[in-house]
Amino acid sequence: MLEIREDSFSALDRDFRRRYHEEIYGYLAQRIPDSITPRPKADVMLEIEASHRRANERGIESSDDIVRFTTLWMIAGRNFDKQPAVDEYLASTDWSMTKKLDRLLREVGTKLDH
Repeated sequence: MLEIREDSFSALDRDFRRRYHEEIYGYLAQRIPDSITPRPKADVMLEIEASHRRANERGIESSDDIVRFTTLWMIAGRNFDKQPAVDEYLASTDWSMTKKLDRLLREVGTKLDH
């Protein structure tokens, strides 16, 4: 039986997350360049890591939903989800997390267009 040592597993997990965060960076640089490109990449990568952790704390596990959450984080600010109305909305069980994040993205996009 193949046995993977804990430190090897941790290294694999770190490498997977790093590559995943690089993919998110590329997506954000194309989707919302004005929020990404003026900043040093290292700073943006730290924000992506922090948003991923916060998304997980909220129970967001889907890779697509983590990207949605991170996009909101970059557009609306790192504490967007701590605003009482947003916090309550994200905690509600009325809709799926995907639908809730999509709605927030539409609303933020609408405000940015004006």
